[in-house]
Amino acid sequence: MEKHEKNEAKQKHVFFRLILSYAILGVVISLAAIVGIRSIDDELSATPIVYEQALYDLHAIEASSDRGAQALYAYLLTGVQEELIEYRRTVETLPTKFDAFASSAFLSTTQEESQRIRFDAIKKSWANFTRFAEVIVGEYNRAGTVSVDKLLSIEKSLAEYHGQVNFLIEYEHTKSQESRLSLNKIIDNSQLLSLVTALIGLAALILIATLMAKQVNRFMTNQNNLLDDLRQHGAQLLFAQQQSDLIAGELTQFIDSANAPIFGIDANGLINEWNQKTANITGYPKEDVLGQDLVQHFVTEDYRAAVQEVLQFALRGIETSNYEFPLYTKEGARIDVLLNATTRRDMDSNITGVIGVGQDITEVKAAQAALQQSQRLEVVGQLTGGVAHDFNNLLTVITGNLSFLKGELGVMSSDVTDIINDAQSAARDGAELTHRLLAFARQQVLEPKATSANDLIADTSRLMRRALGEDISITTVLDTKNPIVMVDQGQLESALMNLCINARDAMQAGGSLKILSETKSLSQNQAEEIGDLAAGKYVIITVADSGSGMSKNEIGQVFEPFYTTKEPGKGSGLGLSMVHGFVIQSQGTVVIESKLGTGTDVKLYLPDVTGNEDNFASTVETTFSERLPSGTEKILIVDDEPRVRKTAVRILRKLGYEVIEANSGEEALALLKKNKDIDLLFSDIMMPGGMNGRQLASIVNTEYPKIQIQLTSGYENVDVTENSTDFDFPLLRKPYGQEDLATALRILLDRS
Repeated sequence: MEKHEKNEAKQKHVFFRLILSYAILGVVISLAAIVGIRSIDDELSATPIVYEQALYDLHAIEASSDRGAQALYAYLLTGVQEELIEYRRTVETLPTKFDAFASSAFLSTTQEESQRIRFDAIKKSWANFTRFAEVIVGEYNRAGTVSVDKLLSIEKSLAEYHGQVNFLIEYEHTKSQESRLSLNKIIDNSQLLSLVTALIGLAALILIATLMAKQVNRFMTNQNNLLDDLRQHGAQLLFAQQQSDLIAGELTQFIDSANAPIFGIDANGLINEWNQKTANITGYPKEDVLGQDLVQHFVTEDYRAAVQEVLQFALRGIETSNYEFPLYTKEGARIDVLLNATTRRDMDSNITGVIGVGQDITEVKAAQAALQQSQRLEVVGQLTGGVAHDFNNLLTVITGNLSFLKGELGVMSSDVTDIINDAQSAARDGAELTHRLLAFARQQVLEPKATSANDLIADTSRLMRRALGEDISITTVLDTKNPIVMVDQGQLESALMNLCINARDAMQAGGSLKILSETKSLSQNQAEEIGDLAAGKYVIITVADSGSGMSKNEIGQVFEPFYTTKEPGKGSGLGLSMVHGFVIQSQGTVVIESKLGTGTDVKLYLPDVTGNEDNFASTVETTFSERLPSGTEKILIVDDEPRVRKTAVRILRKLGYEVIEANSGEEALALLKKNKDIDLLFSDIMMPGGMNGRQLASIVNTEYPKIQIQLTSGYENVDVTENSTDFDFPLLRKPYGQEDLATALRILLDRS
């Protein structure tokens, strides 16, 4: 730097001596050239710099308005508030750019009036565009959408504005070229003037030659300095490129290691990014998919148009968030994906493709479906429980009175006997239907006992051979350990028969049916993968057919109440629902494996209690004598339903008992105070008002400990003891017949 300053000082000294030597000659030359220089100055007043500044301002106006229009479109298509803010910021700042153009363009005195008119038209066109845009934004804010016609109208308004801007840009460009030609002419005149002036004297030529030599020397020095700067700049660019490559590599590594599926496509929709997470969930490695069309190869036909539209929007700068669509893996499994499509740009902001960041929501959707199914079952269960109570009350009246009528009539004709028997059978069927309705709602009362899975399968297969027909073969493959399950034997038998009937209906042209049993120990992870199970040993009972099979969609619906794949009138849709409800209540689960055209396997997972049978309560079967037990004791009957109460009173009085009745707990307590000789309280549990049967029983048990207590209810899942261990009352479930009532009360009375 110091050497450079010394050379510069020396050059100034030599130059000063030359000026002194030719001062007089310089004055003469100056006087001779002053006239030409004055004319040159006049011409230079309209240099190309003025027009270039005007062009720059016009391009700035065009770029700013383009950004504002893009932001407006983005807001109208996505509703993102930041886009609306960007558009309005453009509207606020554009007048400043208009003023800048006016200041630069109108400094020239040679501007034509048409240019001013055109510029005024541009401002007016932009004002019209913004007013129309605000109207559309207001409509969008109110309705949440904008019609295509209005979008096309605003596009037309913007195109008119762009046409006027482009026209003015072309005009300024033409003027700039004309100015450059004029400047070249001025330079030519200047050279001619210099030549004429040079002829004034040899001294002037020597001075000019000396000055030119100095200028050449300075130019060469500047060139050398420039080369040094270029070398340094080149080194900096090389370093910057290396840093850019390093950052790009780190970004690629980050994308590849991200815990979310990320893919990229180019402007033609061909895959150019495919991270490891995407490869893992789809089963397709990166090298197999690069260059392939994403939509055509990985999106199902029914979603292709929609996904293609999302990607095309992103290629136009309109990004999409949280778009849900399915992908299918290499193995054919469905994956539900939540997609965010982001526009990809280069350093010059040109759109080069799309980056898609996804989220695998398959498990989330499965959990949502399970929750919805559980909620539906809960609602159905609540409704069914209430209906069952009322229905059982009606059946109690019917069965009780039929039993009473049968006893009263004595010897009857065969027709009358058949009529009563048919009515009693229909009432029992009604009670069984209520029980089955509660099964799929998981509210029936089970009577579990230790049951041999192999024996039950063998018995069921023998029963089903005739029902299946000769064109269907049935075989059993039984576990050699003879596993024991703690289940309601009747319910399990009914479940197996139901599954066999379904298998028969799926094999219209005949086939084979297998019933298998096996034992398996499940770890916690295995149990959770299969279903809502605890770790431990399980007996797996499988009913496998070679029928038509089911689709994945059908498998997901088979446990829903009233869903059936059979023809109208050939299936209620309750069978598998009841099987599922029974198995779940037995602390197990049901798994269905099926493929269209190959058959279906239904697996029942039930806890294995082999070796632990004594730890579980078993059901005590009660037999009834041919003759109804009777007595003369005093019984208080409490029930809010008059017909049910009247039926019980009639039966008990016929059996010889003294009976008094009450329709509420409060009335029953009042009767107890007046009648000290009551031997037994027979009360319904669910009664409206302030006191239910359970509360009444608790009071009577405390204040009148010698009175026996028998409760009854039409609800299947009623809790007699209300979680109390202080007392326990027997429960007679509705509907009950004459035999049931007589036996239950006699057992209690005999205890006292």
